[in-house]
Amino acid sequence: MTVPVRPAGSKPSAATGRLACLDVVAVAVEMVRRLAQEKSRHGMVNLAELNKILDSFADSHCEFAHAIASQPAKCAAANVAAAHAAEEGERASSQTGFGPLSGRRDMFHRLMVRPFEVLLDGQTPAFPREFLPNFFKVLDAGSTGWKSKTESACRTVLQALAIDHGHQLEWEVFYSDIRTRHIMIHSLRQFVSFLETPSGQWMWENALFGPNPNGRRPNNAQCQQLYDALCASWRALEMEMAARNDSR
Repeated sequence: MTVPVRPAGSKPSAATGRLACLDVVAVAVEMVRRLAQEKSRHGMVNLAELNKILDSFADSHCEFAHAIASQPAKCAAANVAAAHAAEEGERASSQTGFGPLSGRRDMFHRLMVRPFEVLLDGQTPAFPREFLPNFFKVLDAGSTGWKSKTESACRTVLQALAIDHGHQLEWEVFYSDIRTRHIMIHSLRQFVSFLETPSGQWMWENALFGPNPNGRRPNNAQCQQLYDALCASWRALEMEMAARNDSR
């Protein structure tokens, strides 16, 4: 085995540094690299020495063991911070309009939260916002075949509305547009149909009921209210569109 040599003073890539849960990988790489260089002869490490290096990772007092022990807390803290940042971004954009273009990347998630938005409000919300990431896991799993088309349709509507409203464009204008309501009907129909399949039911049970970064889980009543709101919104929008067509 030829020992790879890292240039003096170099550090792990910035991409690795941005992912807190990959810190342990960086520790392992550096530990193997250092030990391999110490055991190398003319740039080579024999198999016996390599096995000793690998066995050293089982030592509870080694650097790698300490990194493994501390990493869950770091990952949980990073996930909580990311969830809080996303929530604050959603609140800010809903209060001040759409904001910059970069803030519209999650328009699909916002569209699909609209049907049960009322459950998120209040001092004791029926479905706390901290469980939204659980819902998004189910949603993303059930929308792989049509999410990109829905996002494209939303961007088209937003662009048309921006021509009329400019920087004053607000989410309510987008939600109330007849084109958006058609998009929402289609999306809810697709998603509810997915939830009625075996794979959809599996995702609902395993992702929605799973623990969030704080270790808390939504209960049966909260999840049932979420499902009922999705179905009721779909039926209401279908009836609304049928009434519009009948009145023509």
